[in-house]
Amino acid sequence: MKVTRTVCRIYAAICAATLVLLIIGTLGWLGIPGRPGVLLADVLGMPWSLLVAQVSDAGAVGKVVMGAAAMALNLAIIFSVGRWLTRRA
Repeated sequence: MKVTRTVCRIYAAICAATLVLLIIGTLGWLGIPGRPGVLLADVLGMPWSLLVAQVSDAGAVGKVVMGAAAMALNLAIIFSVGRWLTRRA
């Protein structure tokens, strides 16, 4: 269970940093062309981020919220699988 918690903490920290970078890029605070963090957010939210991309007019805030939800769903799946593996062992 220690390994599962460690993996979940690392994943959550990476997701939080990605969301902060995505929000900063969306607001244009860094002055970097494009939106940094979009690709990493898509990868961390896979496969649910493919559904987010299909939403017709979610807007910038909606896409960030749905991306965060996709990452949270993946975090729940990682935790559930890790807990299942611990009980099975």
